[in-house]
Amino acid sequence: MPKSTVLTILVALAFMPVVEGATYKWVDSEGGVHFSDVPPQESTFERVPRPRFSAPDNKVRQRMEKLLESQGEAREAQQIKNEEQQKQAIEKAERDERCRRAQEQLTQLETLPPRRLAITDDDGVRRRLTEDEHRTRLAKLRERMPELCGG
Repeated sequence: MPKSTVLTILVALAFMPVVEGATYKWVDSEGGVHFSDVPPQESTFERVPRPRFSAPDNKVRQRMEKLLESQGEAREAQQIKNEEQQKQAIEKAERDERCRRAQEQLTQLETLPPRRLAITDDDGVRRRLTEDEHRTRLAKLRERMPELCGG
């Protein structure tokens, strides 16, 4: 329950007027005990005092505030934990995607001959890989696979 709601309820209870109506207790002719806010007509009765409610004392108020504060801290800690889990899930998905792409490239380099693999130069010109470029890329990618795929 939000702190403001609890405090509103406490303030409302503290200033709530106490109803001054009486409660009456009596025993009927068969021995049954009855309570009512209307005194009986035909038997003797006893007036029962109503309990008085007062505002919570400082100790109660301090305990409630401490409880509300700890609940807020717990909510914040849970939110931080959830955010960290989301961040880790995103990082894992990114690692998995990098690994998938690296495995796909490795498969292409291992199965296709260099003349079938094309790259785009820095100048934007598309050309076929040479034998040396093919061997170099294959060796570098094999070397990086543990880093890209976590083992």
